[in-house]
Amino acid sequence: MAADLGAWTSTAVTAARMYYERGLTQEQIGDELGLTRWKINRLLAQAREAGIVHIEIVPPDGEEQDLAAAVRDHYGLLDCVITPPMDDDAGQLAEVGRAASRYLAELPTPPSTLAVSWGRTMSAVAEHIPEGWANGVHVVLANGALSRSYAPTGAAGIAESIAAAAGGTAEILPGPAISEQANTRELLESDRAIAQVLEPARQARVAIFGLGALGRDSVLVRSGYLTEAELDELQRRGAVGDVLGRFVDAEGQIVDDDLDARVLGLTRDDLQAKEHAIGVAAGRSKRDVIAAALTGGWINVLVTDRHNAHFLLKYAGEDGPT
Repeated sequence: MAADLGAWTSTAVTAARMYYERGLTQEQIGDELGLTRWKINRLLAQAREAGIVHIEIVPPDGEEQDLAAAVRDHYGLLDCVITPPMDDDAGQLAEVGRAASRYLAELPTPPSTLAVSWGRTMSAVAEHIPEGWANGVHVVLANGALSRSYAPTGAAGIAESIAAAAGGTAEILPGPAISEQANTRELLESDRAIAQVLEPARQARVAIFGLGALGRDSVLVRSGYLTEAELDELQRRGAVGDVLGRFVDAEGQIVDDDLDARVLGLTRDDLQAKEHAIGVAAGRSKRDVIAAALTGGWINVLVTDRHNAHFLLKYAGEDGPT
């Protein structure tokens, strides 16, 4: 028994050092140690419970709160969270993901059903979701997830991670994000397997999702939903990015009705009916789509970084807090 306890302690310390000191993801740690991501998640939680890891909360200097208040008030948001700037894109994404997961965990009334998207941003949110953030949450995907290529979407893992940390359940939307034809999407939505996920996503009072930049490294391009030629055409029409696979211009308006009719997932009307429609985005590449989502009324809560907050205020013709 003592030997088992010693082995557990050694593994927990190793995992904690890799996570907190080296900045590796739980998946990377699992690969190195030959353990599942779920086991690593549990080891880190137990390390905190056992006092191996002590987390110190250091209040920021006030600039982030002032920026958040300025962005919130100008754009009429329910809430806004701004994170400090990091040295690189990976660090910035992790910091914003951590802040979004903390915001979700600190909602006054935890959701019984939560609608989520997939992709790199939501992967960062799932990576940092605290153990026990809620109790028995049913997590459902807000948009289609089945890939048309061999590129992994991570959709199932994201939903399952968020649900597992709350002792809940997860369901993916078993259909493509973008169908070949509008009538295919209509048929899919009438299918019982699709409806039993999509309807709870529509009814959920909280949704959290990433905002997609327009670029060749977009997860929608990498997953095979769009070709580079189609991306170029969207850009020509004025698209600046996507919200749940729905491509919008600078005013937050749909740029291609035919393409939009092929998208499987929540609409702007669905999001506007939410108590919390939480948009999460990090990095310079997301500036235009954040501004579009705010202008078009796709979100009522924003989680992003300080640089983007300054951009949003300049975009709105304000200098921001001094």
